[in-house]
Amino acid sequence: MITYEKDMAIPVQVTKPDFKSYLLLDRSFQGTLLGLTSAMSYIRDSYMINNDDFRYFYMQMGIKEINHMEVFSELLHQMHGSDDRYYDEDNDDTPTHELIKPLGEKEVIKPMKQEHVNNDITAATLFHLEDEERQIRLLQECRAKIDDAGARNVFDYIIKGKHENVKILKGILNTLKKPNEVKDFGLGEDSHNAFSPNAGNYFDKPNPEFLNPSELEALHDHHG
Repeated sequence: MITYEKDMAIPVQVTKPDFKSYLLLDRSFQGTLLGLTSAMSYIRDSYMINNDDFRYFYMQMGIKEINHMEVFSELLHQMHGSDDRYYDEDNDDTPTHELIKPLGEKEVIKPMKQEHVNNDITAATLFHLEDEERQIRLLQECRAKIDDAGARNVFDYIIKGKHENVKILKGILNTLKKPNEVKDFGLGEDSHNAFSPNAGNYFDKPNPEFLNPSELEALHDHHG
């Protein structure tokens, strides 16, 4: 169940508005589009994954990203210098936007495109891991360029959350790469039975026996 709290995750208060910094953030992150695209992708994957534990992790990361963008949108408003402005990047047709260049503007980063894969947890996790690490680098670059204590607090909050996501995603990958025998029976990877089919839960049997042809012949001769 998803609920909404009126209060934001952290307070936002920039030292003073700065239109160049606003333009840098607006164009670098396409307003809040970059983050909200990530949130939508996390939530979509949580619906697609048929695993309650991984589904929960994905939903939590999606909600976290929405929280990030709510805080980030307030930073954009304050940097712009107007607190009653409806924020929509598609309606940014003010002439001054084309007259003032942002600080060291680079090519605008665009949301990564994710392929539609049903219940492929590994592919989804690798996608999100790459996307999170890429956005962390972009956030760190912007933090270094904007000299404002309030803005740095916002960057630190979002970067910390993204590092938490990276840790969760790496944990998911680590779980996925373990053999089913290790996960189901608690055997260490150095155990001689760790990769043995007889130690697994093949065909939902506790310890099924797999006989090679010679063993089958010997068994047949013995009973004959």
